[in-house]
Amino acid sequence: MKTAMKPNRTNEAPDQLLALIAAYRAGMREFASLPDFSNREEEGAAEDRTFAPHSRALKNWTGPATSRQGAIEALKFMIEEDMFNDMAGKPLARAVIAFLEGH
Repeated sequence: MKTAMKPNRTNEAPDQLLALIAAYRAGMREFASLPDFSNREEEGAAEDRTFAPHSRALKNWTGPATSRQGAIEALKFMIEEDMFNDMAGKPLARAVIAFLEGH
């Protein structure tokens, strides 16, 4: 009796949402590790170097999550960042829903 083989997932494109969430988290860790800033301009420049571009990309996300793990991480991220009433929460929720609906 033959068993069904699992599809080869090595050829699948990486989930860009999953990568973006990971980049945001890494940027936040880097920002948190920086010494205190002497003024708001320094702080703003550090934000721009670390997490701000990823934050903007998440807030402007329009596509679906393309993997189960991406959908899970989007939901975890929304909880971690308390985004259910935040602007970024809606695009991430739509990404998860689209993945789960198979779009």
